[in-house]
This record gives sequence, structure tokens and C-alpha cells, in this order.
Amino acid sequence: MLKCHPLIYELIDWFRSEENLTNDKIIQAKTGFKYTRKPHYVKLDERIKEILNDYDKNNFDEFYDNFALIKDY
Repeated sequence: MLKCHPLIYELIDWFRSEENLTNDKIIQAKTGFKYTRKPHYVKLDERIKEILNDYDKNNFDEFYDNFALIKDY
């Protein structure tokens, strides 16, 4: 491409690549592609759900202490 206005051409190239990525994601959604999550994040979600199930107004401080420990992990 011409380099008279390089930023415009870079922007056009970025739009084209973004359109290609979007089309790929649409095709994946239509074909039923399922994203597999990393095991670390699955375990983290399970820990958070367990803490949320144990939430009670009587143990409010313990709830936030446990939640803070998971957040820092």
C-alpha cells in the first residue's frame, strides 16, 4: 500500500483483521465450539462458590477473610 497516510492504512488493516477475527468467532459459535477453561480457574470458581455457600451474617468477618485469601492467591 501507499504510505502517504500510514496511520490510515494501518487502521484499515486493523479493521480487516478485526473483521476476520469476528467472523471466525461467529463461525465457532454457529458450529457449537466450546471453550475449555484452564483447570486453575475452574478450581478458583469452585472455591469462591464454596465460600459464598457458607456466607452468613453471623460470620461476616470470616467470609471476607476467606475471600481475601482467595483473591490474593
